[in-house]
Amino acid sequence: MMSHTELRASGERPARAEYFAKLINPEAEQTLLGALFIHNRLYAEVARTLQAEHFGNSLHARIFSAIGKLLDRGMQANPVTLKNLFDEDETLKPVGGAKYLATLANAGAMVTQLQDYATIIFDLARRRELAIASLDVLDARPDAQVGDVLAALESCLAEIKRAGPSRIELVDPTTLADLAVPERQWLVPDWIPMRRATGLYGVGGSGKTLLMQMLATACAIGVPFLGLPVRRCRSILLYCEDDLDEMHLRQADINRLFGCTWADLSDMRWLPKLGHENTLMTFENGLAVLTPLFGELLTEAKSFGAALVVTDTLADVFGGNEIDRGQARRFVQEGLGRIARETGAAVIAAGHPSVSGIKNETGESGSTGWDGAFRSRLYLHYPKAEEGHEPDSSERILTRKKSNWAKVGESILLRWRNGVFVVDQPTGIIGSIERRTADRVFLELLDATWEENQRVSSRSHSGSNYAPKLFAKRPENRERFTKADFECAMQRLFAAGEIIDLEYGGPSDPRYRIARKSAAAAGVAVQARASQFHVTH
Repeated sequence: MMSHTELRASGERPARAEYFAKLINPEAEQTLLGALFIHNRLYAEVARTLQAEHFGNSLHARIFSAIGKLLDRGMQANPVTLKNLFDEDETLKPVGGAKYLATLANAGAMVTQLQDYATIIFDLARRRELAIASLDVLDARPDAQVGDVLAALESCLAEIKRAGPSRIELVDPTTLADLAVPERQWLVPDWIPMRRATGLYGVGGSGKTLLMQMLATACAIGVPFLGLPVRRCRSILLYCEDDLDEMHLRQADINRLFGCTWADLSDMRWLPKLGHENTLMTFENGLAVLTPLFGELLTEAKSFGAALVVTDTLADVFGGNEIDRGQARRFVQEGLGRIARETGAAVIAAGHPSVSGIKNETGESGSTGWDGAFRSRLYLHYPKAEEGHEPDSSERILTRKKSNWAKVGESILLRWRNGVFVVDQPTGIIGSIERRTADRVFLELLDATWEENQRVSSRSHSGSNYAPKLFAKRPENRERFTKADFECAMQRLFAAGEIIDLEYGGPSDPRYRIARKSAAAAGVAVQARASQFHVTH
């Protein structure tokens, strides 16, 4: 067997060169350099991981170094400012001369999340370093014992490991002592946060698109949405399943509802894209790639000053595998989330739930990565028909299924009427009387179940002891209030502080039942009857 020294001088050399060529990713290097031309501000972040010597292509290494030098001088780094430095560079001629710099800019035009590319380049550099170090050890000590060679290799590995840069930047919380605590910003208080992506799920035909067009209209003219206050602002609606005629027809109904004219809608912009390619992010070799449409949408949102951006639907704008957790999170965080961060807008993505999400009433779809990535998620669905009743196809329920900053499970009962959604509860004096009646019956039934020692819950997943469902079946419900009526009454009573959740059960299995706050405050009597309960607010 030939030694490594002999192999280096032998005909095996081309095979070795081919191996080392596999440890270079020219596309990743081109994309990163091109993105730096466009986003100079990202150089400092990338430079914490990369140095010029980490590039496998020597020309790319010199371009990266030149970018750093220009930025250190306070200059911009782009194909124009670098052109003078490389005009006479012989190494550029085989790839087209200084025009190659413009080619790089095109390669990175839609990329701003550079850490993945920096990681690829850096990791390949370490692999090349490891391979070279291993060959050098073996070539230098061809006759050494295996143990000695292994020891030398371990020393090389330790040195390579120590050379790796830190990729994290820690925050010292003591530096926040003199800063004002920021206020949380909402588009719709408790329902839709600003600077975050919200998922709105609903089966096809449930009315997600209509609901969001109503929301954008309410924001444009500064009126409540479904009885909730909104931030008056501008909006952009990317509707992948509608043409202009459909949006026009729908808006006419919305205008009648709000009593506004077309001239009042100057703070809205529509992007009807039925039949077009609408993908905002694709995935190539495991890397997320933003499309030109994403760049155009982000640019328009910034230019217009939109504080609400809607994409409808996820199936159209997401170009990955819906059940891939990693891809789902990347799209929400680096696609939709980036629009939210860079514009300060509330971004809403409408999507369809899976069959299991419909069946279990969670509204979830595909990978759990979607639910984990969205900090806010709403579900628009049809209410289940009460026993002995036919389902009402005009009714919908909008439920807050997830929120990092508000109570989950709250619902709004809607009814489709004359082409729009209205909150399904009477208004005026009659409405006030009926709401008080539903509230009164809820409390009476709560007292009855308490006396019977039935533990009724406010959580819809609790099954047969879910209070609105159980109360709708009670014989004392002579007014024939439905589960939906009692759900609305329950939320009003919680908001008014008349009822609370009591926790019971062991630490490993906490459970909750509803109780009157006045009863819980009675102290000894309540504790004597339910000594295991722990009052929570």
